[in-house]
Amino acid sequence: MFRGYKLKFEFNAAHSNLENNVTNVHFHTFTIVLYLHDMDTCIDYFFDIEKNINEWLAPYQDCYLHETELFQGKSTTLESIGEVFYDLWHEKLRALQFDLVRLDIYENPIRMYSVSDRIL
Repeated sequence: MFRGYKLKFEFNAAHSNLENNVTNVHFHTFTIVLYLHDMDTCIDYFFDIEKNINEWLAPYQDCYLHETELFQGKSTTLESIGEVFYDLWHEKLRALQFDLVRLDIYENPIRMYSVSDRIL
């Protein structure tokens, strides 16, 4: 059973849905949903968490993902974007006393990819 918090964020960026291919680059408004477990039930600082995540997303807003430092030389498929953000944010959120249980990333309302390090 999962009991935790679900936070939703959006950013606009261009990517390619073909592995390591920049000829198929196109823009989406991506939606990222984070499932978080609060490791310290006495704390309540979601404004800080939301601010941090928005700051972490800012470098990828309105850009070509394959041109950013984080994605340089990496695939920018939906799956790769989700896995890169999950790996990057997992440790950052842990330092803020939150466990990132799962990350969902959508490139449109019907196409979603999930990343987690555990079976849910």
